Order: sequence, then structure tokens, then C-alpha cells
Amino acid sequence: MLQRAISGLVFVVVLCGAILWSFWSLLALFSLIVVIGLFEFHKLRSTENPNVKKWSILYSGILAFATSVFISMPMQKELGFDFYNHIKTLFFCTICFPGILAIPLMIADMLDENGGGYQNTSNGIFAAFYIGIPFGLLFHLIDFSDSFHYDGRPILAFFILIWSNDTFAYLSGKFLGKHKLWERISPNKTIEGFLGGLLFTQVAMQIIMRSGMIPELPLAIQIGIPLIVSVFGTLGDLSESLLKRNAGVKDSGQLMPGHGGVLDRFDGILLSLPVLGIFAGIYHLYILL
Repeated sequence: MLQRAISGLVFVVVLCGAILWSFWSLLALFSLIVVIGLFEFHKLRSTENPNVKKWSILYSGILAFATSVFISMPMQKELGFDFYNHIKTLFFCTICFPGILAIPLMIADMLDENGGGYQNTSNGIFAAFYIGIPFGLLFHLIDFSDSFHYDGRPILAFFILIWSNDTFAYLSGKFLGKHKLWERISPNKTIEGFLGGLLFTQVAMQIIMRSGMIPELPLAIQIGIPLIVSVFGTLGDLSESLLKRNAGVKDSGQLMPGHGGVLDRFDGILLSLPVLGIFAGIYHLYILL
């Protein structure tokens, strides 16, 4: 129990320090986290698909992460690009990324003498969209202006919402849980726990705004962000539980004693960040119209 508490504290201190210190500390930490997460993902998938090559998972995930980070406006500002160049970069990556990602994987599968089908292609694309892109989308949460000044507080606010959902879902489920949420995948999760996490994530959002960590947001955004974090954070947890169940393991890795691996600690962002991106895009389109 003490070991679990110490490793959890170290995790929070390192993560918060990297987020708040600078853009480059954030990039360094999450580059490492992505690589470790991809190794864990390969271990989970190779149990079901022994022909999957480790390089295909690493190549796909790192390419997706790097592309997502590179087209973020803060990265463009750090490298001295202007907005016009950002649009060209976004267009180029959108058009070329699928081909750059898939073609080497498909060639590798065709050259595979073991005849494993398109295992490298399918699992590589899975890794790109399940790990690489979600972690890269974190960098799109950074606020910026014409005179770019790094502010990691929006990213920290996002993680506080994730932690609030996880913590209060656990506590609500432990003391009030009676009805299983999705027993086949995760026997310990309950509907009462899910609703408790949903409620307290909304409360956490209000506390974050009142503290000045993020600016006051329109009501639809105030409600929408924590709702997405709770619903899709839980689905991300369940999706990772399914991967572990299929692989026959309890944890994705042993990075943190008592807490498991990278995918165990960050499963809440894997689906919630892409959906937040879609939500933000639809909202801005609605405002423009």
C-alpha cells in the first residue's frame, strides 16, 4: 500500500511538473510515455497475433504522435511557422499521413513468409489511432496567441477532470455500487460508480473555472467537456480492459508499482481526447454558421 502511494505521488509530481514547466518538458515526457505505451500495446496484441512485428507498432504510433504534435499551433509557433504555413502543413499531413502510415505496413505484410495476413497493417493502424493520435492531441489543448507564451494549465485542467472521474467513480462504486456497468469486460465497474464520476467531474469543472485555471466558458462547453471526459474516459478504460482480458493479463505493464503500466494510467484519454476534438470542431463550426 505504501509503495503504491509513493509511486502514485511521484507520478503526479513528475506529470504536473512537466506540464507546467515548458512546452519542451511536456514534449519530452509524453514522447517517452508514448514509446513505453507502444511497447505495452505490442505485448498485449502479440498474445493474440504472434506475427505482429514490434517495429510496425512503434513506427505507426510514433508517426501518428509526431504528426499530431507537429500540426498543433503551439509547435508551429515554437518552430517559427506562420498561420499560412500551418494550413499548408495541416493539409499536407491530412492527405499524406494515411499513405505514409499504411504503405510500409502493407508491404511488410506482403513480404511476410509466415502468411499472417495484414496483421502489421491492422495493428499498426490500431496503434496510430488508439495511442499516437490521442497523446498528440494533448498539445492542441495548449493556449496560444500571436506572441506565444506557453501555458500548460489547460492540459493540467484536463487531467484533473480525468482524475476526478476515476476517483469518484471508484468511491461511488465501492460504497454505492449494486448494478454492473459492463460485467463481461470489467466486473468491478458499476452504474452507480459511473454516475458518481459523471456528477463529480461536472463539479470539478466548475471548481477549475472558478480557480482561474481556465477562462469562463459558454454553458454548452462547461457541460460538454466533463460529460465527454466521463463517458469516453470510462469507455477508454473499458477498451483497455478488453485488450488486457484478451491477452490474459491484469496490467498492461509494470512501470508504476501498484498502478500498472502507461496504458493503465492513461486509458482515460485514449477515447476522450479525440471526441473532445470532434466536439470542439462541431462547436466552432456552429459558431461560424
